[in-house]
Amino acid sequence: MLEAGEEGLRERQSRDAETRLAVLARATRAFAEASRSPPHLFDAVVREIAAALNCACSLSLVSDDGAHFTTPYVHATDPEFLAALLAHFAAGDARPLAGHPGLCHVFGNGTPFLLADVAGSLEALGAGASPEVLRFAHGKHVKSSLVVPLNVSGRLIGALALTRHGEHAALLDQHDLAFA
Repeated sequence: MLEAGEEGLRERQSRDAETRLAVLARATRAFAEASRSPPHLFDAVVREIAAALNCACSLSLVSDDGAHFTTPYVHATDPEFLAALLAHFAAGDARPLAGHPGLCHVFGNGTPFLLADVAGSLEALGAGASPEVLRFAHGKHVKSSLVVPLNVSGRLIGALALTRHGEHAALLDQHDLAFA
């Protein structure tokens, strides 16, 4: 019985590895095609990550003053959630980092920020999150969030934010952190 369980585990691990390799192959092709144009490259990054991890992915760029950010690149596998994200970031103007705990952490420390269970952490976030962020997270049933630094030539230029939403969404975890 144990051997059957081990065999099943090996098969799942093999499928997971094949899936990751396929994603990396698609991403490599997309990145190669877009490499001459940073906007096309960034758009390819958010699309590939959203598709690979079945989540929403946004790319925020930090301003030169380090106190503001813009989020010009957004994609989600759920069209309704994508529309909500686009509306949320529609202003397009630079926003202050204050009130965005994940981005503040990443831009302040240069390390990833994982909030595996957003609903269980909304009260703790309340002090650092703006009312707009809290409304969006609650209203759109954001379940899990991961923000990772985006470095170019050793310089922090932005962050990738991944979110999953909905009652049945899987939580983001250390495996997603390693992949992102």
